[in-house]
Amino acid sequence: MTCSGEGDLFMAGGGLATYENGSRIYERVIDSVGGESEAKIAIVPAASGTPVQSGEGWKQDFVDAGVPESNIEVLPLATQDDPNTAYDESNWATNGDNQSVANTVNESNVIWFSGGAQNRIIDVLKKGTNNGEDTLVASAIRSQHECHGAAIGGSSAGTTMAGDDMPGAGDSYGAVRDGVSLTDTYGQSDDFRVWATQGMGFLDVGVIDTHFQQRGRVARLARLMVYENSAEDLERQTLGFGVGENTTLVFRGDTTTAEVYGENGVTIIDTSDTVVDRSVPGDDDAVNMTNIEVHYLTRYDSFDYGGSSLSFNIDTTGKTYDTDESPYYDGNSDQAAWIYNTASVKMMTEDLVDNTETKVVGTELGNGTDYYAGGDKGVKVVYTQDADTQGWWGDNYDDGVGRYAATNIRMDLYSYTAEKASNGKGKQE
Repeated sequence: MTCSGEGDLFMAGGGLATYENGSRIYERVIDSVGGESEAKIAIVPAASGTPVQSGEGWKQDFVDAGVPESNIEVLPLATQDDPNTAYDESNWATNGDNQSVANTVNESNVIWFSGGAQNRIIDVLKKGTNNGEDTLVASAIRSQHECHGAAIGGSSAGTTMAGDDMPGAGDSYGAVRDGVSLTDTYGQSDDFRVWATQGMGFLDVGVIDTHFQQRGRVARLARLMVYENSAEDLERQTLGFGVGENTTLVFRGDTTTAEVYGENGVTIIDTSDTVVDRSVPGDDDAVNMTNIEVHYLTRYDSFDYGGSSLSFNIDTTGKTYDTDESPYYDGNSDQAAWIYNTASVKMMTEDLVDNTETKVVGTELGNGTDYYAGGDKGVKVVYTQDADTQGWWGDNYDDGVGRYAATNIRMDLYSYTAEKASNGKGKQE
């Protein structure tokens, strides 16, 4: 078999704007395969609970971006029935081994995955023991991408499924305090552990997560990455990529370069030198994780992961201010309720790299889901800068929005118990 090279990966973090509302990532996808008339797009709506509606929505976005409607197919791949349609889409659950669907993929040069629940994609495209075997359609997608230059893209669940390992459910609070599950916890209202499961393996350099800053998933991703187990289908990864909403991380095929596009940012975490303390008293599955390396990139920044360590190309056209030269802010304060909002970005940027302070602390108490939660247990984060930390800021962009980038921040995550003493301070367990 003759191979012409690997295609690009377009990994959007959810909440991707429609083409009409200004998202230009569609144009980049189309350009990567030769332009509007050359693009042959297969849409996989399997993650969605309303697969027809979702598939048609993505189809319309690509039509609005200039692709002929006749060049776009919504594939009959799903597990969930939408009661508002005239037919039962759950009958599509076995179409992963449908030769006709695989043939459509073989004629496509873009395969686009919708959002929803990432485990549904695996259920349709994988089979056998522990979902370890590709279906005909999955094999066709892999061949088109790896050997014939087809682009793979998706948003939300359509991105999270791309790694070898995959967070199937759970949140940051539950991951740190309650641990990791190897069984399905999706939809279980009383189980917030991170579900460690298998992805599709289109991205082989790390784990990827979405809605990252908006849903506070940095601890969820870190906990999954440091999980050590004997399961053959899970292998520890040391690089993690957290993509914000309306933002796309593009991995260029046949290179080791990735670029950031869109409104918000991408958090990169490296657990190569992370120390995990599993001897937290009082909670069998709680952990402390220290010395996690964190980087935060935004619009038009890029990085190379091919060497012994990451190298960065910060967009110094857009970001013209080096925060090391003269920090703008003087002093910060501890951040409460840091997990379930975008506070982590502010902590890394305004409160740290653009600040005279060298450390900032955040504490989430209670059950981790209520903004004003109380209680004596929680999750604590400490961001620290040192001589290797760098930061940039600028607003020289086409949308006029100011953006930061920061590299080489240290992050420590602790299971936390509040002191009963009157000084109001806390201790890490």
